[in-house]
Amino acid sequence: MKKNRVFIASLVATLFFSIQPSQAVTTIVGVLSSITVELDQKTVNLVPPTTNSPGTWTVTLTDPTIATASGLTLTLLKTGSTGITFTIAASGEYGSVSRSTQLYVQPGTPTLTGFSNSSVSLGQKNFIITPPISGSAGTWSYTSSDPKIASIIGSTVTVYDAGQVIIKATQAANSQWKTASTSMLLTITALTPIVGTFTNLVITLDSVASVNLVAPTSTSSGPWVLTSSQPTVASISGLILTPRAIGTTVVTAAQVPWGSYRSTSVTMTVTVLAALPTTLPGNFVNKSISLVSNSTNTITLASPTSNSSGLWAFSSSDTAIATISANTLTPIKPGKVTVTATQKAAGNYGPSLPLTMELTVLGSPTYAQTSDFERLVGDINYTFQFPASPSAGAWSIASSDIAVVLVQGNLLKFIGAGTAVITIKQSASDFWLEGISSFKVRVIGQTPIIGTFGALEIGVGQRLTPAEIKHPTSSSVGTWGYESLDSKIAQVVDGGIVGIAPGQTLISATQNPSGMFGQSKVIQTTITVKSLPVVSDFSNLKITLGTVASDIQIPTSDSSGKWSFTSSDPAILDVVNGYLQMKNPGLVTVTASQASTANFAAATKSFTVEVLPAVIVKAAPVLKPSAKVSISKRTITIKVLNVGNSAVGIYIDGKKAKAGKNKVKAGKRIVKVNVGGKRIFLKTYVIK
Repeated sequence: MKKNRVFIASLVATLFFSIQPSQAVTTIVGVLSSITVELDQKTVNLVPPTTNSPGTWTVTLTDPTIATASGLTLTLLKTGSTGITFTIAASGEYGSVSRSTQLYVQPGTPTLTGFSNSSVSLGQKNFIITPPISGSAGTWSYTSSDPKIASIIGSTVTVYDAGQVIIKATQAANSQWKTASTSMLLTITALTPIVGTFTNLVITLDSVASVNLVAPTSTSSGPWVLTSSQPTVASISGLILTPRAIGTTVVTAAQVPWGSYRSTSVTMTVTVLAALPTTLPGNFVNKSISLVSNSTNTITLASPTSNSSGLWAFSSSDTAIATISANTLTPIKPGKVTVTATQKAAGNYGPSLPLTMELTVLGSPTYAQTSDFERLVGDINYTFQFPASPSAGAWSIASSDIAVVLVQGNLLKFIGAGTAVITIKQSASDFWLEGISSFKVRVIGQTPIIGTFGALEIGVGQRLTPAEIKHPTSSSVGTWGYESLDSKIAQVVDGGIVGIAPGQTLISATQNPSGMFGQSKVIQTTITVKSLPVVSDFSNLKITLGTVASDIQIPTSDSSGKWSFTSSDPAILDVVNGYLQMKNPGLVTVTASQASTANFAAATKSFTVEVLPAVIVKAAPVLKPSAKVSISKRTITIKVLNVGNSAVGIYIDGKKAKAGKNKVKAGKRIVKVNVGGKRIFLKTYVIK
């Protein structure tokens, strides 16, 4: 039952819709304007009018000789105009609609190709241009960017010189195509002449009427043409230059092309001067000036000497180093400048040639002051940093007392007590003077341990040298200084103690800093000054080695002190128990010392002893045996000397001969002499 109701409803709906009347939709097409194109477009994709229909468009042309259509694509054939119709086909409820307009095909711009850059040699002279490739049949014309290098008549190019020109090809318009142009670069190659010098010329007006110029040498034979840039200064006719007025002109020598050679040109500058003044440096010479801080240093520049009255002008090559106002130079900073002096024209004289001098401005470097400081002996080393400096000079550092502060490189080592002045120096460099600065370092040492100071004794007028004073024992090796409590009895002179008058007083001793030790505490002792005995002199002696010497004769003395003796060289002479013992030749000084007593101080005297060598008897010299041979005609005379008791053997030609005369025959004769079995003579003689 339910299925039947669905079927009936569907059937009713179908019948209802099938009996509705048919209704078509209107096709709407937009406005269509005329179409203008150019022939060189070749193909054109058309844009149809706007529409609400999805139908397909087709295009038809009234004159198919102007263009053909395929779909919406036109292929252009020639210039002209024709009607063009757009038709949209019916589609569904939309009907077919057409719209027409006018198509205009105008002349196009032809595409030009095949006009590439080219190169020809100057020797080719002329050639025919091959025109560019073009779709137009228009006539061609050509132009050159530089007719002096290459000119064109018709399509014939004539080359005149090496170089580059732009050849422009222009195609005339016709009914189908517009005018068009293209260019190519034409390079004309040629040999470049090798040209000699064309030297600048300076002449003085009225010094010469004219100058015959010489054209430069050239590997080309082309003629030369000379021109002057300022004919009012110097004119040129051919190769003759005539000076006209003071000034400068540029003379150009141009060589025209010749054969395979290109044109070329060289220039020279001709300067026409008034009479040149005669100048000498005079006091305008190289000099140096030191730049002093916080003050104005100026120098007055001396003008060179000249026979002209023209004013002198000065200039500085570097105003950052020195400036010049009139003839006053002011240094600004260290450096070197060149000062140029030029005399202006005056009367019959022109400006002078420039004269120069070198001015060196020297500066003194300044540094931040290093403060004095203190250290203990053995403190860690101190690395000294050199102060900032405008100079590049090398640094050095030194200590006034290396026993207190030792300097190694820029390292300070505190090795001993005392005060040292540390001096830093910077060597002169470039434009800076030597710089110097200093500071003090006080090194504090340990207090040395001092022993007892024994009593001293001295005679009136005697002096104990620092080495003779038995100073106290100490853990330090510092030198000792002394003071006398009563200068009427004893005085300290040059570090030693001098007895002034009999009596006693106190001597104070202080040890100076040394090494790791500082100054000691003060220690005192008693000094006794006694009268000196009057002692007569010893006699100087001369003793021959090997002889017996007597004991030393003691001189007279006010004192009864015991005598003792020492020799300055015991290897030559020694003194034992008052006796002299000679050992070797030589000269010695014997010092005699008399010990002190209750009333008299110790005294010394000295005398010399010369030990002479022992007498040596020379033995008679022993002479060696010798033989003497003489020849007289056919007689050989033989003498043998200094033979003593030795046996003598004399031989002539191996036969025994005798001392004295020996008769022989003519011919070669051999003489031999033996003494004590040893041959002392052998010689051959020719007897005639």
